[in-house]
Amino acid sequence: METLISYKNSYSDFKQSYQVQLEHAKGQLKYGIRYGENYRLPLDEKKVVFYLSNNDQRMECLLKVMEAFVKFNLDQEYTIKVIFGAKLDKNLIPKAFQKYIEHPSDAEAQEDLATAKYLLSGESLPKYFVRKEGQNVIRFFDEFHKEENNRLELAQNKLSWLINSTFVFTEDAKSAEYLSDNPYFMELQGKVEQFSENIIRSKEEIIDHILNRKIEDVKSDKEHILIFVSAWKDEELEERYLRLI
Repeated sequence: METLISYKNSYSDFKQSYQVQLEHAKGQLKYGIRYGENYRLPLDEKKVVFYLSNNDQRMECLLKVMEAFVKFNLDQEYTIKVIFGAKLDKNLIPKAFQKYIEHPSDAEAQEDLATAKYLLSGESLPKYFVRKEGQNVIRFFDEFHKEENNRLELAQNKLSWLINSTFVFTEDAKSAEYLSDNPYFMELQGKVEQFSENIIRSKEEIIDHILNRKIEDVKSDKEHILIFVSAWKDEELEERYLRLI
């Protein structure tokens, strides 16, 4: 009985502390909490979210896709949302899409990220974002390759963004080859392609080749983990992962 009372007291203290943290949460933590509150909501099969962060200063490929959406009146068939970084100039995107802009801090933005069937984004995604089953996350990269000092152009959060992706388009062939062949990105095998304007020539091609892109068979999750870990050549880390899987 004493153990049960102690447990209840500990849980009560934890719950109170957690509620205080929620009330004072700011920035990404606050947005992540909102996102989590919406995570179990069903996907809206007709919702398309374009996510553009402040890092997306160059977004030629994604901009071409947005212009094609306007050209073929896809905003009449889908619910369009544009989550737009505060430091970006809204005139970068088609005027017809400016009315759909939401700020990343808006509560509606976190709900849309959790409920959109289709999410088209540039360089960045929120750190709290986790792709749901059945959600199509299509990424558009301008360039992605090794830096001059041979260091991987990859922060830890960028890896999670890529793993969260259903398919990746790159602006140049070099980036597509780098992501397809590098052992760090085995998760992306069969899911990387150089962007071509041929896939936005018609409404049907946009729907088939971007929104509902068919993905080639890839290796199992366990094999992904092993390959990723072995790429780091860290025996201790590999042993830990082996125990987990």
